[in-house]
Amino acid sequence: MQVKVNGFVVSSDVLNKRFRPCNFRTCGNGCCSDGALVSTDRIKKIKKILPKILVFMRPEAVKMVKTKGFYINSRFSRFDLDPENEHYFTRVVKGKCVFFKYTAEGSCVLQNYCAKNNIRPNYKPPGCWSFPIDSVGNRIVVVKWKGLKCLEDSNVKNFPPIYKSCREELTDFLGRKGYRELLKKVKKIKKN
Repeated sequence: MQVKVNGFVVSSDVLNKRFRPCNFRTCGNGCCSDGALVSTDRIKKIKKILPKILVFMRPEAVKMVKTKGFYINSRFSRFDLDPENEHYFTRVVKGKCVFFKYTAEGSCVLQNYCAKNNIRPNYKPPGCWSFPIDSVGNRIVVVKWKGLKCLEDSNVKNFPPIYKSCREELTDFLGRKGYRELLKKVKKIKKN
């Protein structure tokens, strides 16, 4: 079962798979172990606040950023990425994204800084803020990562389906009206 809303096809995984909201202490921050995809537009925004956030970053990340920069200078391409921007991955140091640092507020220095300073939209890379969902072309899908406890069926049976637990993320993709339409369509499908 998949549903079409606002030009997007919402995959059956988003509608059926369950998701346990992030608890970084239990999962070991598995989703932060790879670099995050960033566009040239996002890179420019991060560069503006970088001097202010270095103080919040891990010492080894600061050293990496100061010597090599925060992203890998090797372009990444995928058919559905904005052609107006080039795309790169953030660097990883000691097995975590350079912007990773566990705090009581969460583990992303970019997210925490933007929240504390009322910066909207957040500078956190899109694939991070929307996890575990992402848009690929006109499809909204669940990111397929092995070993993430928040997505393993045995760990999530008591949690709601992704379309409910990721309401904010889906609203960002579909809009408020689109999210309400999604709920109506799912309710109608489940009745049948």
